Amino acid sequence: MKNFFLGSMILVIMSIASYAETKKYYNTGELKLIFPIKVNGKLEGAFTEYYRNGNVKYKWSYHKGLKHGIAKKYENGSLKYTWYYEHGKRSTTTKEYHRDGSLKKKLKMKCVE
Repeated sequence: MKNFFLGSMILVIMSIASYAETKKYYNTGELKLIFPIKVNGKLEGAFTEYYRNGNVKYKWSYHKGLKHGIAKKYENGSLKYTWYYEHGKRSTTTKEYHRDGSLKKKLKMKCVE
């Protein structure tokens, strides 16, 4: 009975670990990336990349292993650009923002991904 319980606990711990987000750090110790959890081997949830100073650099989400939803790029602590992914495909419209958060312009571009 002890072996069954121990084996079950190991399986539960391994399952939890495989679904946890992953963090990566710069060689100097600052947080660099947070990867989302994996569900059935595919990324699911939020991805965040940081500058060395701790400010957010990029944010986007994954759904069933593909980028999906609004992606954001930050510069100097402020939102700089947004664009949209749908099932891994990037939209052709990118929005650029002023430091105060107001829309500066919409850019149309050809995406090569």
